[in-house]
Amino acid sequence: MEKITDVACVKNEIYKDSIYNLSKILVLKMSETFDEKQYEIYIHDDFAEVVWQTKMQVMAEDLTDSLEKKLGAHILFASSEENGKIVKVEAYSTPVENSMYAIYLSSDQHGVIDSITVFFFDSLDVMYHHLRKDYQSITKVVGDIIEKQSLQDLVGIFI
Repeated sequence: MEKITDVACVKNEIYKDSIYNLSKILVLKMSETFDEKQYEIYIHDDFAEVVWQTKMQVMAEDLTDSLEKKLGAHILFASSEENGKIVKVEAYSTPVENSMYAIYLSSDQHGVIDSITVFFFDSLDVMYHHLRKDYQSITKVVGDIIEKQSLQDLVGIFI
């Protein structure tokens, strides 16, 4: 894994364009939550990981609603464990060129979020298999499933 602090230094052009595009969209559509330069980039073998800091703490439910309404993200699942102390959400983009990503929200403070993690993909197959693996792991969640997309809807987005 390679850590990069500037998107201009990302070698993979698809990752570079995708990160740049989402960064601009987050600032444009969700300026109350995100700054343009508040992120770190990690390059893995088959995806790029970006951790975006939020301007302030936000509630997972509110941020999930914003991702869905303002970015058009699809909610793969949302779960809650330990009577709401631990909250996890995974959302993802409609897969199109330079915009294939999964967004992860995680809180162990009753839904309070101060960052998001985004995985960027340069291949439709890699994105689909990654989401499918995460979808199958939902059954291992110990707590409550708050929201879960149907497998048919997930597959339909990739057809």
